[in-house]
Amino acid sequence: MNLVDDSWNCKVCGALNAAYRTTCGRCEENKLKDMKKRQYRSRQGRSDSQYETSAKVLGFAALMLFGALFVTAIIELVETIW
Repeated sequence: MNLVDDSWNCKVCGALNAAYRTTCGRCEENKLKDMKKRQYRSRQGRSDSQYETSAKVLGFAALMLFGALFVTAIIELVETIW
């Protein structure tokens, strides 16, 4: 378990606290049970629509690359046979 991945922010003062702490290091407020775990490098700050658009463009680029490689392989095969 990585302690950085389970760190939490205090709802009162906003301080970042280590995963093993049950109270805030700045204001001594108790850690709330319903707090979400902090996510790192999750979509790098992009919204859902930006992430989906980027994924579509990347998928299309990969598909075009594989298509170009396939066509090149077919051309080389035909040239080898003839």
